[in-house]
Amino acid sequence: MDASDNDETAAQFARALFSRACAHKEMAKTLQAAERLAQVYHDSSDFRRFAAHPRFDQESARRVLNALDEKLQFTTVLRKHLALLARTRNLALFPKVFALLQARVAEEQGEVKAHVVSASALSAAEKRSVEDALAERLSTADRKEGRKEGHLSLSFSEDDALLSGLVITMRSRMIDLSLRAELRRLRRNLSQENHQENRQENRQKNHHENRQENHLEEQVA
Repeated sequence: MDASDNDETAAQFARALFSRACAHKEMAKTLQAAERLAQVYHDSSDFRRFAAHPRFDQESARRVLNALDEKLQFTTVLRKHLALLARTRNLALFPKVFALLQARVAEEQGEVKAHVVSASALSAAEKRSVEDALAERLSTADRKEGRKEGHLSLSFSEDDALLSGLVITMRSRMIDLSLRAELRRLRRNLSQENHQENRQENRQKNHHENRQENHLEEQVA
């Protein structure tokens, strides 16, 4: 699973967690418990290694989550979503899920959080340009959907693995404008084109062989 797949999976979990917590009227307690778990994740290198291990034992995961539940007092909704993250081997995505959940809750309170990741540090002018563009996009979307305009709260970080460009997360959605994503899309398109070309070549080859066989049969007859 690549980075964009991870981001989309985290966004799906965050949306589901928000929806279920609201339905069960557990949002405040769920957010508090999730914040406590996020702190444990940040502080414990052992927990981070365990969560990121591609083949962690499911029974071990259950015991770890139960111990954390006893200490941190998860809500029913959070407990179920963490169990699902563990079963699908996505436990390492919890920090992203939590960040997206925080952003969604903040949005409900009139604040729209957006996070911008760039390949290298942006200048003050570049940051203002990004902020202006996102604010305009936010305002347009709010007017179109009849929502009260939210206040944009923007944060920035760097990740040189992007090569160049930006990855923007806003309203539980990710906009990947990085060179890394463009190269990934190019590789995918080339792979699909090669597959189609190979299929076409095989069809032409089979058609040619069938014609040769028919011609030989006619000569024999």
